Amino acid sequence: MRVSPPARVPADQLRSIYERIAKALGAPDDEAAVFANCLLRADLRGKYTQGAALLPYLVSLVRDGQARFCAPWTVVSDTGPAAVVDGGYGMGSVVATRAMERAIEKAREYAIGVVWVRNGGDFAMASNHVLQATDQGIVGVAMRNGNPRVAPWGGFTPTFGTDPIALGVPCDGKPPMVIDMAAGSFSVGHTIMAARDGRKMPGPFITTQDGAYTDDPSILVADPADRESPFTGSIVSQGYRGYAWLLIVELFTGLLAGNGPSLDNDFEPSGDHRWTETMFFAAVDPARLLGGVTEAADGGNGAAAGSFARDAASLFARIAGMPPAEGFDRVRVPGWDAAAMEKEALSRGVALRPEVWDDLRRTAVDLDVDFHKHRRSAGAENTLRSET
Repeated sequence: MRVSPPARVPADQLRSIYERIAKALGAPDDEAAVFANCLLRADLRGKYTQGAALLPYLVSLVRDGQARFCAPWTVVSDTGPAAVVDGGYGMGSVVATRAMERAIEKAREYAIGVVWVRNGGDFAMASNHVLQATDQGIVGVAMRNGNPRVAPWGGFTPTFGTDPIALGVPCDGKPPMVIDMAAGSFSVGHTIMAARDGRKMPGPFITTQDGAYTDDPSILVADPADRESPFTGSIVSQGYRGYAWLLIVELFTGLLAGNGPSLDNDFEPSGDHRWTETMFFAAVDPARLLGGVTEAADGGNGAAAGSFARDAASLFARIAGMPPAEGFDRVRVPGWDAAAMEKEALSRGVALRPEVWDDLRRTAVDLDVDFHKHRRSAGAENTLRSET
């Protein structure tokens, strides 16, 4: 019998459930908090396919030996503003949070910091990690490759991951501008949810095993009830421009890190044979970048170094204030609607689909986690204990 969800689930309740599930899988307090906060922020911002709906899959990765908490962190190279590390097949959101922390530290010192992570896994919602930067006044970029799900433009062979990419820009007095997208036409989660709901895609963004393009995701998704269902075909790139984005992500992740492309992960993974997924993070500190330039211009007080966030906010506000074209209600700025949704969900609770709530409950019960126990969290900051 289906267990109906509350109309809205309080954010603290969801965070508590996520934390206790992580601890049941062996996570220490700090990693459990990061894991929970990353899932929760996806729920709050309307990306539930990267939040509650993703959790059973992440649990399965740990149980199958494909991911783990308390993973070793190995520095492969660290030179000036750039570093390459091996994430040791850790829990992706935890590894990514630590990597962006390092990129931000480097940006504070060098104006820019870039960190590649070999064997980092699935970092869930990409914008989690650029928001980590914008919360500190830093411009952030995050991307990763994966396993082959997306065909190249003009082809139909699964070649690329959906290759998520995010960009975050701090805005003075406004929410950050946040782009968060799959480099493929659609993410795996959105494609599977469309098949689950019996919806068509907005265009022929799916190709069959025989190379025929279609808008019907049910042809592609083997099991719509499974958030990570196998595909019998491919998502396609969104034209040649989407193809270019896929190539950019593949080059900036696996190839530059010396860890291989998504195409190398064309196999069924196990604890003994894992995917070699790669992450890339970049952070730019506008104040550090502009400080040396502006000292001479403003008499040495560096005041203009803080103008970037004001200029960005002004630009985006001017864009948002432009008249909409026919068929549109307004001109949108990426990330601003998500920020409003986050604020509302923190106040009113997170709305979850019934089957997602059911899957979350079953996962908790299976791990002997009391689904109804709830304690108010001390906070939502992503902070990992420092290690040398």
